[in-house]
Amino acid sequence: MDSLQVQGMSIAIINNGKIVFNKGLGVANTLSKKR
Repeated sequence: MDSLQVQGMSIAIINNGKIVFNKGLGVANTLSKKR
């Protein structure tokens, strides 16, 4: 995520209208890398 200069991202996989997987990653502050 450093190379793209974003604080976070999330992904979700949906099958037949139901969430089967979800995950979020990131930091609250990009300078201190505090989560």
